[in-house]
Amino acid sequence: MIQLVVAFVLSRIDYCNAALSGLPLSTTEPLQRAQNAAARLIFGLLPRDHITPALMQLHWLPVQFRIKFKLCLSMHQIHVGRCPSYVAELVCMSADNCRRPGLRSASNNYSYSLNLDCVQSLRNVHSRLLVLQSGIVFRVI
Repeated sequence: MIQLVVAFVLSRIDYCNAALSGLPLSTTEPLQRAQNAAARLIFGLLPRDHITPALMQLHWLPVQFRIKFKLCLSMHQIHVGRCPSYVAELVCMSADNCRRPGLRSASNNYSYSLNLDCVQSLRNVHSRLLVLQSGIVFRVI
C-alpha cells in the first residue's frame, strides 16, 4: 500500500514543486492536505486523528520542507557537479556574472544566479532571493 501511495501521490506532489518556493502557505496548503490524506489512507486514521506522528513514522517531510529540501539538494548537486549538463547550464556562479562584478561572495564560491534567459517560466517567482539551508545563496535575476 505504501509503495502505491508513494508512486501515485507523492510523485505528483513532488513534481515541479520547486517553483512553489517562497510562495504563501495558502498556495502549498492543498498539497499538504493531499499528503495528509495519503498518510491517513495508509494508516487508516480518522479525519480528527493527529497526522504528525504518521508523517514522522513514514519519514515524510511536510510539503513546505519537501520544497526546501528539493531546492537544497538540487543546488548541492549543481555545486559538486553531480547534475545533468542542461541543469548546470541554467545556473552560473554570481562571481562569473559580468553584471555583478566585485561581489564579496565571489571569494567563497557559494553564490549562484539563475539564468532566466533560458527559463522564461520562472519570471513569476515570488522571492527574488532564496537562502537555502545549506548556506548557498540562489539569486533570481
